[in-house]
Amino acid sequence: ELEAVITPEDATNQTVSWSVADDGGTDAVIDGVSFSATRPGDVTVTVTIEGGTLPDIQYRKDLTVTVLPVPVTDIELALTEIDSGEAVTLDAEVLPENATAKDIVWTLIDAGTTGAALDGNSLMTGAGGRVVLKASIEGGQASGEAFEKIFEITVNQSVVLVTDIQLAQAEMLQGETLELSANVLP
Repeated sequence: ELEAVITPEDATNQTVSWSVADDGGTDAVIDGVSFSATRPGDVTVTVTIEGGTLPDIQYRKDLTVTVLPVPVTDIELALTEIDSGEAVTLDAEVLPENATAKDIVWTLIDAGTTGAALDGNSLMTGAGGRVVLKASIEGGQASGEAFEKIFEITVNQSVVLVTDIQLAQAEMLQGETLELSANVLP
C-alpha cells in the first residue's frame, strides 16, 4: 500500500493520487493506493496533489519504488534412492512457490562406484553405490548469489534374475564319468 508523508504536516490539501510513470519492466500496477509488480526492478511512481502549491496548480513528484526478488528458501527432491541401471528425471520443487528464480542447474559432484552420468536433469546409473548431486539456482538468494543444495541418492544394485540353466555337456559314453557343469543365463 502506498502512503504519502506530506510536508508541512498542516498543508491545506493532502489528497494524493498515484500513477506509474515507468514500470521498469516490472509490470507494476497501481489501483488506488495498492501497488503490485510481478518482476523485480525499479519503478518510477508519480504522486500528485491537486491544488498542492496554489489552488489550481498541481504538486507532482516522481518517486522510486524498488521491487525486490523473492529469494529461494529451499529446494526439495523427493528422490532418495533408485535402482542401478535406472534412468530418472530429477524433478525438484523450488520454495517458496513464488520465488523469482526457479531454474535449477544440476551438477554431478561424486558418482562413486555407480558409473552415474547426468544429462540436464536426467540421471543414469550403472551400478550400486551413492551419488552426490548439487542443485544450483542462479540469483536465488536475496544477495543475488546462487542458491545451492547438496543431495545424496542411494543407488541399489539391481538383482539379475535367472532365466535359464543349461548343461554344459549333456551326453557321455556308458561307463565314463561326466563332470556336471551348468551355464546360468543370462
